[in-house]
Amino acid sequence: QRFDVGRAFLAAGEVLLGYTDGVTEAAGSEGAFGEPRLAQTVGAQPARSSELLLQRVEAALDGYSRQAAAADDITMVALRRAMD
Repeated sequence: QRFDVGRAFLAAGEVLLGYTDGVTEAAGSEGAFGEPRLAQTVGAQPARSSELLLQRVEAALDGYSRQAAAADDITMVALRRAMD
């Protein structure tokens, strides 16, 4: 399998969120959680820390899926650049 390589620059305080497809494919009554809902959840307010961002996304997933068993892995990692 071939992977694309890229670069990103994070400004002070910005957060990069990486996630598996299990996050966006989490099932709820309206279908999959989806990328638009994830983007809305992430952009709802500035994240003071990567841990708080992960907690916010996890809570949104739990609320959306009503804590139903996940059909796929749900893995997330968040990196936050420290304030200069």
